[in-house]
Amino acid sequence: MKVKLKRLPGRHPVYTTVGYWSWDKPDNKGTLTIEVSKMKDWRHELAVWGHEIIEVFYCWLFGVTTEEADKFDSFYEAEYAAGRISPEDEAGDDRRCPYHWGHMGGVVWEHIVIRVTFASMVRYAEECNAIMGI
Repeated sequence: MKVKLKRLPGRHPVYTTVGYWSWDKPDNKGTLTIEVSKMKDWRHELAVWGHEIIEVFYCWLFGVTTEEADKFDSFYEAEYAAGRISPEDEAGDDRRCPYHWGHMGGVVWEHIVIRVTFASMVRYAEECNAIMGI
């Protein structure tokens, strides 16, 4: 498996997120690309990198494809645009989300990293929201 890591200068160009993963071939085949927004505090960025790695490997293990995840994320983007869901509500928190449990594992990672590096969860959330324009 080939893995490509990319730091984005701002938010993801399609989704309201600071982290994104995708496989370049159907059914989680080919090259895995993980993209994370550049952040001011390295501890915040480490939290996002770990979250994405946990989430994508959950999906790989349980067969949740990039296409399935993107379809759900696109649904959420439409809900944000229509004002039916707040942009602060993450798609992965929704139990209908195909990668929900991988996302929740990633959230646990975020909390651990922020706490053991003596960073602030409040500042972490503020930086993520600022990058996403929330």
